[in-house]
Amino acid sequence: MSLRAKRSNLFLFIILSFTLLSPCILNASPSIDVPLRHWSYDAIEKLAIIGLCDIADIGMRPVSRIKMAYIVKTAIDKARVYDKEFDWNEQDYLEALLNKLINEFRVELVSIGVEVASTFDKPLPKNTLKFLNSLKIE
Repeated sequence: MSLRAKRSNLFLFIILSFTLLSPCILNASPSIDVPLRHWSYDAIEKLAIIGLCDIADIGMRPVSRIKMAYIVKTAIDKARVYDKEFDWNEQDYLEALLNKLINEFRVELVSIGVEVASTFDKPLPKNTLKFLNSLKIE
């Protein structure tokens, strides 16, 4: 085999390697951003109005999914010691909102140490968020 044939084979091998490996490399990116018009930004703003998180944590958009998971974790931590009285409609809304955020960022929450249970079946006293009983934060 001539030197020219070896070079062309090597070049072909390199091109094929990059072509085949590039989708794997792109999919393994740890800093995937939440899209700019994603519903979770509005949800975080609503939690900030209630006082469960700080809207300044979002900063410049887009935000990475990991950063959003940390914001949700902060909201969970604050909700555990939340002392404001609210009626059942507000409680149901807040539970649904946090539950939706937890489900959206479940993989990222688990990666930062939040154990997310799949069922919420514990009995509730008034003015507590039922899903918080099933979350464990390390």
